[in-house]
This record gives sequence, C-alpha cells and structure tokens, in this order.
Amino acid sequence: MFKYVRYGLLILGLLLPAIIQAQPIIQAQKVGVTQPCSSSHVNKSGLRVCDVTLTAPSFTSTQCTATTQTGIYTLTNNTPVTLIINYIRIVSSDAFPPPPSTTPIVPAPTKNCGTSLAAGDFCNIAVSLIPLQYGTFNRVLQVGIDSRQVQVSAPAITTAVFCGPPSPPVPVTVSDSFLCALGTTSTFATLAGSTITSTGATLLNGNLGLSPGTSVTGFPPGVVNGIQHITDGVAAAAQVDLTTLYTCLAAQTCPLGPVHTIETTNQAGVTLSSDFPGAQTVFCSGSTININNGTLTLSGNANSVFIFQAGSGLNLSNANIVLTGGVKAANVFWQVGSSAVLGPNVTFDGTIAALSSISLGLGDTISGRALARNAAVTFIGNTVTVP
Repeated sequence: MFKYVRYGLLILGLLLPAIIQAQPIIQAQKVGVTQPCSSSHVNKSGLRVCDVTLTAPSFTSTQCTATTQTGIYTLTNNTPVTLIINYIRIVSSDAFPPPPSTTPIVPAPTKNCGTSLAAGDFCNIAVSLIPLQYGTFNRVLQVGIDSRQVQVSAPAITTAVFCGPPSPPVPVTVSDSFLCALGTTSTFATLAGSTITSTGATLLNGNLGLSPGTSVTGFPPGVVNGIQHITDGVAAAAQVDLTTLYTCLAAQTCPLGPVHTIETTNQAGVTLSSDFPGAQTVFCSGSTININNGTLTLSGNANSVFIFQAGSGLNLSNANIVLTGGVKAANVFWQVGSSAVLGPNVTFDGTIAALSSISLGLGDTISGRALARNAAVTFIGNTVTVP
C-alpha cells in the first residue's frame, strides 16, 4: 500500500591523507527534499523524519596501505513499534570490484543487526574498509526497512588513495650504530654457520668466523688478513649479532609501488636512486633478486643507505654493482631469505646477510661482507674486503 520512498543521508568523505569523518547522527529524509527533523512531520509511509537515526563511524587510514579497518554504524528505532529489517547491503558506484572485496559487511562485535529492531532499540552494522593502493572507490551502506517501505542509505564511503613519493624518513648517520647495527660482524669478511670452503687463491681482508660448525678448508692457500675465529666465543657472539642484523634488515618497511618492488626481472641495466640522499631507502622482492649480464647502478650520496630485501634468493652472473654520487659499499645491505649465489665474473658491493648459504664464482670480488647465518660460505679464488 505504500510505494518505495528512498531516504538519502549526508556524504561521508575519505580524503587524503585518508581520514573519513561523518556527522554523528544521520536522519532519514525524503530523497531530493530537504526537511527539518520535526516530530510533527509525518511522511507518506507514516514514518517521521526522526523515527530512524543512523550513527556513522569514522575510518582512519594511512596513505598507500592496505590495512583493513572496521567501522560500526548504529541503527536506532525511535518509533513505538518493531521495524522489520529486510536487507543490509553495500552498493558500489565505481569501476572497482564490487563488495565484499573492498568493503564487506561483517558481524558487529555487539548487538549485530538481525531481521527486526524493537521499539526504542538499536543495533550495530560493522563495515570492513580496505583502502586501495591506487585510485578512488565509492561505497554506500543501505538498510531496507520493508515493513514501513523505507530504505535508509548511509553516507557514501569515498576513498581516494594516491601512492605518491613517501614522506622523507629521518636522516640517519651511517656507522656501526645506524638503524640496523652490524655489531661484532663489522670486522668479519666472512661468517658462516656450518662450513667455510675455499678453492684457489682466495683473499679475505678481514676476519673469518665459523660457529657452530667446525670445518674450515682452503686456508692456506687462501689468505686471511685478519683473525680466524673457529667455533670460539667471538664467532658465537658474531652469529648472535648477525641474527640481530638480519632480523632488523628484514623488518624495514618497503614502500609500496613499482619503484621499490624488484621481483625476479633481471635488474641489469637498472639505476636505483636513494629516495632522499642522506637517508635510508629500501628495495624489496617477494622472491629472488636477479642481476645477470650487466650492471646495477646505485645512485645517491655518501650518507645514502640502500637495503635490499630478497624473500628467497640473490643470484648474480657476469654482473657488476656500480655506486655513483659517493655511495659507499659500507652503506649497502642485502638481506637474503635463503641463499645467495654469485656466478663468475661478479664485482659486488655491500654486506650480504643470508639466512642459509653464500656461494661465490671464480674471480668474484666483494667490497663488503659474506655473512651466512645457518649454512656454508664457499669461495673460488675470490677477494673480499671489509669496507
């Protein structure tokens, strides 16, 4: 007997840097008609403007994050009769995938809305908001109260997220005590967990350490211009510091976006620049970093710190790491989730902190360190110099 009357509500905007705010009380109003909240006004469905109120939540997000947030809408029945809730849904008004992929309705922690709402009672509707990495999307929460032929629409959830350059990090002074401390590993050209093996004229300009393993072979003829710590307290302490260094490097935040995500594509011929010269820049791969048959250039200044995170492996062959603008090998770090394999003819800069093993090819040179937490380090006539 009553025709469909739509009720529009105020607009909820999520604006960058991504704070969504809404008016605390949303009142049912006839679509296209501005009406005051008056207890004397009764519309065609017999529902007064103030008979249904909807309290909207606030959503807060950070630029370029995909952190799920949950907001609670509260629906209140101000009438003396029970209202039947026919549906609760989210509708989209954009080209992005429809709900529930970006704004699902989830059970509210308390007083979740069911199929009816008693006189004077309230219930909660929980909406889970997932900010997009790029672009803009719009969502609207709708509640259908069919017994009174009323549809209540919440404010539009509007999200505009732009992934621009990250905010400048706090500059750090690079030394043994920079953000991820080297600790006692700083003096080691190589450190391993199981074995250290050398073939040919390997030259280590720094200390050699092994713990808890006991087997070191190939020195001589290999030369260690430092101290060999084999299964002693110094090597054990260095392994503890290596674990701390590895964990710290892996925990550094990698900015979202294609500039900082370097997957399995060959990085030869690529130049990677410090976001903010004088501060730390993180580049990450969920799997393996490959550099083959060419040069990877790192550009910055003397205080720039480069951290590379490889989810699994680090593979190089016939490749060079070139540092420009004053970048120092002492400020380049490679955190490797499994093993690092350097094929022949590689010139490498930086400290490798690998979870498993490190293998070098014939004639490779490293200005840095070869540090393996759990497994072996293998040399074939290589030169490693602590920067």
